[in-house]
Amino acid sequence: MISSMITLAVVLGAGVPDNAVQVSAKIISRDWGAGQRGQIVIEVITGDGWSTTETGLSAPLLQIHAPPNVKLLGKVLTSMTDLKNNEYIHSPYEKLLKESRTRLSFVIEQWPNMAEEFGLTVLGYVNRKGDNTGYFFRKRLALPLKPDARAREVAATDSTWGTLDVLNIGDKADDFKITSFQDRSVTLSHYLGKKNVIVSTYRAYW
Repeated sequence: MISSMITLAVVLGAGVPDNAVQVSAKIISRDWGAGQRGQIVIEVITGDGWSTTETGLSAPLLQIHAPPNVKLLGKVLTSMTDLKNNEYIHSPYEKLLKESRTRLSFVIEQWPNMAEEFGLTVLGYVNRKGDNTGYFFRKRLALPLKPDARAREVAATDSTWGTLDVLNIGDKADDFKITSFQDRSVTLSHYLGKKNVIVSTYRAYW
């Protein structure tokens, strides 16, 4: 059974500033076709005075929805506790982006449909250096399965990621009650119309 910890965070800011973090992705390939390999290069760039490592996750998390004709190359882990080793965990794939520039290798198993694309979601927290106030960010990119393609940013509400049955941004959440770190009872409906609320599920590595 996979352990997890649910944290309720009340965000006082209006959202992450536009200049806090930018994400880009592109495909690098020499040859193209069935059996050929390529690479995805992903860059996460923070603005001046911003950091992604001082609050929340230890590094931004990448979720990859690969086209059916593509296989990502990397060790597929069998335990969530090994995610800290920065390897792929399962399909849909996910990986911690510990460096600002990351390369991911893939192989084209069958001749691709040129309309296919990778769905790349990068999420994490940023804060100004020296300030403990964290901002959650979530960037969604569509990367065409084409030679030398570059990704375009799409609406974060387009949260297709594998076949998991999950809530999407914009869905109405059921009311619930949890216990805070201060051992106080917190109800979601208490904040309705008052503040923005982010509910995050963190995988526990212990």
